[in-house]
Formats: sequence, C-alpha cells, structure tokens
Amino acid sequence: MVAIDSLGRPRKGLPHLVDPDDSEHCAKMRKMAEQRKELAMRWRKEQDAVDEMAIVKKTDLHHGEEKKEYVSDQAALYCAQNFTKSERMVTIAMNRMVFRLPISLLDIVMLRARVVNVRRYCLEVEVEVFVESSLHGGKRSSHSGYFTVMHYSENTENKRIGRGLKVDENSQSEMRTLLKAQKRYEFAGEDEDLYTLTKPDPRF
Repeated sequence: MVAIDSLGRPRKGLPHLVDPDDSEHCAKMRKMAEQRKELAMRWRKEQDAVDEMAIVKKTDLHHGEEKKEYVSDQAALYCAQNFTKSERMVTIAMNRMVFRLPISLLDIVMLRARVVNVRRYCLEVEVEVFVESSLHGGKRSSHSGYFTVMHYSENTENKRIGRGLKVDENSQSEMRTLLKAQKRYEFAGEDEDLYTLTKPDPRF
C-alpha cells in the first residue's frame, strides 16, 4: 500500500515503525523491507533487460522449457481452465499485482488474461485490467498481475499439464513474454522467503 497526499502523489515523511516492547522485531521488519525493495529493483531490472534484447532466441530460454512444448483471480482461473480444458484448476499464488490507476463507479472495466508460462503441474497467467470512462472514453491500463494456477486430479493430487506453449523465434513478442515469465520464476524462492512473515509472540 502507498500513502498519498491530497493530489494523489506518494506521500513522504511517514513515521518509522516503532514498538518499545519489541524493538528487535521492528528492526527485523525494517531490514526485510529494504531487502524487498532491493529484490523488486532486481526483478524490474531483469524484466526490462528482456525488452532491451534485440532478438530473443530459443537458446536464451531455460534448458528444458521448450521440451515442455513450451484483475482477477477468476479471470486467471478461467483462462487456465480454458487452456488445459480441465475444470480441476486452483489458484495457489498471486505475484506482482501492480496498481496504476483507481477504478471508479463510472468506469467500464475490461480484463485480458493469457497463459505466459507452463510447467509440469502449474501454469502462470498474466491478467491485465483496463478501464474506460463512460463519460470521457479512452482505454487505460489500470493494473496487472500474475497468477500461478495448479492442475490437480480427482484425488486432489498434482496432475501433469498435457500441453504447453509454442516456442517460435519468429514471434518475438511471445518469446519475450516467455523469457520474462522464466525470470520471474527464478525469483520465486526469494519472494517466498521475504514475503512470508512469522507472527510475533503473543502478549498477555
């Protein structure tokens, strides 16, 4: 969440997190916030680096991905079900939900969802939300995010996804999308470590 001023700009000078009874926990949270910020900057740098590549080749993709044939949770889930032709899909994670514009009651909301990466049991769906003012017109991107959706069997066990994405160097747009998805996957472990919080000891 971001604090804003009366003009809708990010507000500076917010107070620091302070807890006289647990200063060690506050220090840990401040350190973790700095690590999250650094991770986000590295994540953004990796994504931008893909856009700066003149040509994305199959050799740029992670080994083995091509062998696999290479905003809303509901939109991501429906997209995943449509892709796998199976209703046994469940959203297990949401990543990098970035809000750029607010949505008002007079806005027309449009969603675009597409599968951007397929692994053995899971796939990643990119959801982008657009808003169009019913008064002034003009479609603008409101927010976007990535959802990990898992395929499961009748016994609620992981089930292999039987199809994948086509890898074609002639479609550079799709190649960049896949490479970005693979780079996001590299950050998954660090994301989990930094965004999984432990509850402080209860006070009596």
